[in-house]
Amino acid sequence: MSDIGFNFDGVIAFIVAIVLAALLAFSIVVVSLITVISARRHHQSISDHGLFPQIIGMCASLVVCSLIIITLLLTDRLPPPRAIDIWFDHWLWAWSIAVLVLWPAAAYMWKRFRQKRPPRLVGET
Repeated sequence: MSDIGFNFDGVIAFIVAIVLAALLAFSIVVVSLITVISARRHHQSISDHGLFPQIIGMCASLVVCSLIIITLLLTDRLPPPRAIDIWFDHWLWAWSIAVLVLWPAAAYMWKRFRQKRPPRLVGET
């Protein structure tokens, strides 16, 4: 709580989450365009392209980042001190690293999932 009556709990976490979400969304758009152009050039499916698992990973990180933003917005209605906002501020390094580590983890899990499935023939449902 500041001297003028404003409560700044969670503001730093909110700003970091917004910036991280914006960077992830921008990265998803750029990598998706590169994947589509490259896949069409080589006459292959988009999901068979090497960058597709990275898009899946970025989307998973964006979903988690969006959940953090929604949580911070919903807890704004609670009376101060808001424990969730304070926790997000104090553990900023932990949750931001967790969101970023989710990206390669989800990409790796997507690759493993695709390897275990048998290949489908064209026209097969």
